[in-house]
Amino acid sequence: MKILVFRMSSLGDVILSTSFLETLPPEVKVDWVIASEFEFVLKGHPRIRKLWVYQKKTGLKGWLNLVRELSSESFEVKVDLHRTLRTRIAFLAFFLSDLISGLSSRRVAISKERSRMISLLTFKAHTPKVILPTPYWKRFAKTAALIFNTPNAPLKKPSFIPLLEHSGISESEVLCDYQLKSKEYYGLMPASRWRTKEWSPESFLELVLKLQARGLMPVIFGRETWPESRRSTPLNFSPAQQRRSQLR
Repeated sequence: MKILVFRMSSLGDVILSTSFLETLPPEVKVDWVIASEFEFVLKGHPRIRKLWVYQKKTGLKGWLNLVRELSSESFEVKVDLHRTLRTRIAFLAFFLSDLISGLSSRRVAISKERSRMISLLTFKAHTPKVILPTPYWKRFAKTAALIFNTPNAPLKKPSFIPLLEHSGISESEVLCDYQLKSKEYYGLMPASRWRTKEWSPESFLELVLKLQARGLMPVIFGRETWPESRRSTPLNFSPAQQRRSQLR
């Protein structure tokens, strides 16, 4: 089965979307469309047959050229983990292409849970638990299970262990380099495309200190060029950490 997946950005969502790959049956590989800015996150992943890289600077013309090329690949299942205007244009083009060629393909899309998101934005911390949005990683994983009609399949969390193993690096090496203990750390993303989703460095520090009291250590996700990442933590990598950063 040939499967095409769209998840182009941003850094945090691309990381979370690895739960989709983890939940797929082990023998399944997919093609993946990603923005060039975030290609480094999934490059070399053993569960991805081919990365189709979109250069945003090429604009609509470049996107249509990419979609035209993808249409000729005869994917049986096309998965929209992004649901943006670009992916809607792509799926309209796929639909028209299927009509002309007489082929049929299946479209699967992640749930946006808009009403739940509106409730969260409205009531914030007072939102009843029963209407809280499903965590994004679970939505990505559920979409993978939906493809193979296995709604009761175990949902697996995001993971880079397959990518590390494919690169010849063990999980224990990385944990040692970053002075972490297995299962005693968490990921923290201080930057966001949307300003309304960002906290001040002081708010992040308060959260980090509360979790530190529980014995949890933060791992900061970001890029050196992002001012939010630089404000949130000093970028002082050891030589071993610098070697690992070459994976990016």
